[in-house]
Amino acid sequence: MARAWNRTDFDGAWKEALERYLRPFLALCFPKVEAGIDWRHPVEFVDKELPALRSSSGKGSAAGRKYVDKLIKVHRTSGEVQRVLVHVEIQTQPDPDLPGRLYQYHRRLSEVRGLPVVTLAVLADTQPGCVAKPFAWELWDCWIQFGYATCKLSALDEAVLQEEGSAIGRFILAHRAAQRTVRDPRARLRLKRALIEEACGHHGFSDEEIRELLSLVDKLTRLPEKEEQELMAELEKRQRRNVMTYITSFERHGLRKGMRKGLRQGLRQGLRQGLRQGRQEGRQEGRQEGRVVALRELVREALEARFGVVSPEDGDRIESECDPEVLRRWHRRAITVSSTDQVWM
Repeated sequence: MARAWNRTDFDGAWKEALERYLRPFLALCFPKVEAGIDWRHPVEFVDKELPALRSSSGKGSAAGRKYVDKLIKVHRTSGEVQRVLVHVEIQTQPDPDLPGRLYQYHRRLSEVRGLPVVTLAVLADTQPGCVAKPFAWELWDCWIQFGYATCKLSALDEAVLQEEGSAIGRFILAHRAAQRTVRDPRARLRLKRALIEEACGHHGFSDEEIRELLSLVDKLTRLPEKEEQELMAELEKRQRRNVMTYITSFERHGLRKGMRKGLRQGLRQGLRQGLRQGRQEGRQEGRQEGRVVALRELVREALEARFGVVSPEDGDRIESECDPEVLRRWHRRAITVSSTDQVWM
């Protein structure tokens, strides 16, 4: 059984990346499609229709799948107002069933929705010689042939992926890094550190874009606990020198520490409450208090990392707040705003 650290969440990361970076993704991988979409109209993700299509085409559930698919409704740039369905499939492992499956989806989407359908396949595997072929069927003098657009990620020029301002390019580099280091945590640590440092160099990215990109990089490049702690220790030192201030892994590490401390305190307080109000109420109170203590710890750590020492007034404000939603809001602000005064607004 694979260890938890190298169970890469390609599915979740790619789905999120396509929703965030759809246009630059298409411009990089399928430029003709990107040029044919009228971006003045909002795009609509209609993925909920895909499970029903999988069932009706006999492909079964999503369990065990090695691909990610997205269904997007767009408008064409041609003079007429026409909507088009774009079916994107990300194939992370070679699959001989790919051509037939894409043909079935294309046919069913056309039948059910009555709209033109464009099918795009992203070959995201690690085998350079693995290419997609058209779907072909023939019997006697009857035949079908179905072609679709493809993009082989391993064939993309690394210099293009590293261009300034290309978040999707850096996401694809993180995808490659995750595949190359699936059995080598030390190599993954080095690559993840390099990806974080490069992204935080502000190569044409806003602060919000950096946070979004690092969140996706983190999903693709999970580390074992030992390497994760090593990376976090280094990033904490860098944060004190104000080199990097938007590290999602650091936030997750702080959450774990805060939750451990909060759960211990929450358990003690919950047990005391339980003596008076019963075991069930005590457990509920303990869990709630544990969450509050953990969130207070997160706010403190974020303030210390960004602005140095927490003032006594701010410390009292944090300790007196018992609303988890308020504490979460303070934590989000603490890692984004430019002064402590803005945290409490």
